[in-house]
Amino acid sequence: MWDALHDVALVILLLASDISLVIGLTVEEDKSIAWIEGAFILGVVAIVVLVDSINIYQKEKQFRELNNVKGDEKANMLRSGNACQISKFDIVVGDIICLEQGAEVVADGIITDAHSLLINKSSLTGEADDIAKAPDSASTIVLSSTLVMDGVGRMLVLVVGENSQADIIKMQRDETHPRATSDLHRI
Repeated sequence: MWDALHDVALVILLLASDISLVIGLTVEEDKSIAWIEGAFILGVVAIVVLVDSINIYQKEKQFRELNNVKGDEKANMLRSGNACQISKFDIVVGDIICLEQGAEVVADGIITDAHSLLINKSSLTGEADDIAKAPDSASTIVLSSTLVMDGVGRMLVLVVGENSQADIIKMQRDETHPRATSDLHRI
């Protein structure tokens, strides 16, 4: 609500209502109705501030909801031998994730099966080259936030959530570059 009062026009209107109230109650001859003009201006300012505050609150709430939906990717999984699609927030260590072209890896893990599987780690390391992954090669580890560029495969989840390499990097970045107090300031 205090942010709405930083608007210069509203501050001027508040001053005008104060001046009108003071003049009306001290100088005017008919004091019984002299306060109406100042009180009306004050009431209008209060309504504008209230409506503005409600709008800001609703926008921030919608932004948070969209941000939560955006961050909730689904992963194709094998659980108890059945294929299913699960939110990345419900993945646990020991799950088997099915990797396919175009998918984002949602946890850190080790490749258990692969056919022409290429992973792009540019989101983490900046490396533009795609890396071939296979269970019998030296490169079996797959990190979250990387992209499957080609092929299919399966991986055993070893690390999830804030312990994953992508989240550790994100936390380190946020420590060195703190975010604005409101997510709306980033728009």
